[in-house]
Amino acid sequence: MNPADQRRWGQDPEREEVAGDTPSGGASSRVRDHLANERTLLAYLRTGVSILALGLVIERFSLFQRLTGVPQHNGSAMTIPIVGTVLMWLGFLLIPLSVWRFLVERRGIGPPYLAAPLWPLTLLALTLALASIVLLAAVLLDRWA
Repeated sequence: MNPADQRRWGQDPEREEVAGDTPSGGASSRVRDHLANERTLLAYLRTGVSILALGLVIERFSLFQRLTGVPQHNGSAMTIPIVGTVLMWLGFLLIPLSVWRFLVERRGIGPPYLAAPLWPLTLLALTLALASIVLLAAVLLDRWA
């Protein structure tokens, strides 16, 4: 098999076959590691978006309470929006943190030709980050308007 075919099938062309070599080692395990790393990135991104959405719901609920004139208990008029905003910031910060972790792990796993292209995940993370910045800006502008 030529080196290009070996790369296509997840094999390392520089690696010498050793007697007793198992399928769990070598290039195939690195491909699995890259795939697991991508799944972990997607899970972190999903968690960040969920935390951001929870913060938005909590913050908007406090706005609903103010608009309807529902009486608020001791100090909750200020505490609930702060909790919502903090959760939104945590969700936003989790997005670049997850990308950073993904890139560190990707570099440590092995040859990048065994991994999927980087642009779809980068585009997804940038889109989520921009959307969360827009949401944070809208909430903060609404808060101080």
